[in-house]
Amino acid sequence: MNNIDFPLNHEQTEKILQFQDLTGIEDIALCRDVLQRHNWDLETAVQDQLNIKEGRPSVYSVSRPPSTDLPVVYNDPSVQQVFIADSSGLPFRWRWTGTFGLIASLLFRFVYNTFTSFLEFARSFFWNRPRYPEVTDPVGDVIHYINKFEENYGQRHPVFYQGTYAQALNDAKLELRFLIVYLHSDNQDCASFCRNTLISQEIIDFLNSHAVIFWSCSIEKGEGRRVVHALHARTFPFIGVIILRESVMTLVARMERILNQSIREQQDEAYMESLRADQEKQRQRELEREEIRKIEMEKQRQIQEEMMKKRELEHQKTQFLEKIPEEPSINNANCVCISFKMPNGERLERRFLSTHTLRDVYYYIFCNPNLSGKFEIATNFPKKILDCSITSVQTLEEAGLRKKEVLFVYDLES
Repeated sequence: MNNIDFPLNHEQTEKILQFQDLTGIEDIALCRDVLQRHNWDLETAVQDQLNIKEGRPSVYSVSRPPSTDLPVVYNDPSVQQVFIADSSGLPFRWRWTGTFGLIASLLFRFVYNTFTSFLEFARSFFWNRPRYPEVTDPVGDVIHYINKFEENYGQRHPVFYQGTYAQALNDAKLELRFLIVYLHSDNQDCASFCRNTLISQEIIDFLNSHAVIFWSCSIEKGEGRRVVHALHARTFPFIGVIILRESVMTLVARMERILNQSIREQQDEAYMESLRADQEKQRQRELEREEIRKIEMEKQRQIQEEMMKKRELEHQKTQFLEKIPEEPSINNANCVCISFKMPNGERLERRFLSTHTLRDVYYYIFCNPNLSGKFEIATNFPKKILDCSITSVQTLEEAGLRKKEVLFVYDLES
């Protein structure tokens, strides 16, 4: 079996499988731990799980009488995730808007809370700690609050733990569950929270999961007031998240007072500004990537064109090379000696017959490896562009070229 560190006998294996079927818990390791804590008493373990699922204390809690002293919960603000809401409880209210306003407001609240916490710590050296309010019926306080909640908001709600705060802490510690504490007050914010948030199906599904124990009470009741002092709650509704950390139950997160409309608007505005900025950055990145892609495609296209052009040029030079007439003897009476001055400064000398055409001259220059293909040939003085092309039929004699000539070749693609 998965996550079993020691061998189980046949009876224990059967009890684990029966426990899974009866409770719906699929985690075998969790089933084993629960049965071990109950000394493999299947009936007691199942009843305990059903009690917790229905919000009733476990056998560990009901076996002990309610204590007048609350269990210790480590309550250090430095290890807590604090969700601070409306600042109406402060001497004045900030009216800044936008991202800067939200950051400035949160920074002010952080400084203010740190300062007040320091004053409270300093005061503890000079004044005796206040005693918790005397509680005569803590379970009755919780049950009375649950009944009042159902009268005001209906039967659809998360499963409330139907025991004391101390019992809830004990079960959360033994079952390794999150303990979520909600302290209720008779004010508009709490009513809005219960009506719009707490009884929503999404919240109900989450709080009714195996990993969560949900305890709640009114601060008008003695048990609720005692927890207010224990968790240092100041504004309401108050929500605290308590987990077992390093063998100590620790308050790791708290939320006080529902965010009012102005704070929500500030958050929404800051979020939308951030979202728009992110979208604009994303759009710019997409444009940049598209531009880079186009540039790369253009480069590839140009490279392909250059390669095709080069292959075509080589092919033409191979064809034209075969069409160049043989060079006549210098002693031939019709011989014309032409000195070509190439674009790179190189000089070429070649003999032609006066009956050869300018097309023959064109073939000869075209096949030069230092030319890219497009060029023109001209006389020196007076400068005259000769009609040298593959269609030219004019002879050298007709073009006025005699025994010795100097012609200039101009590269038209350089």
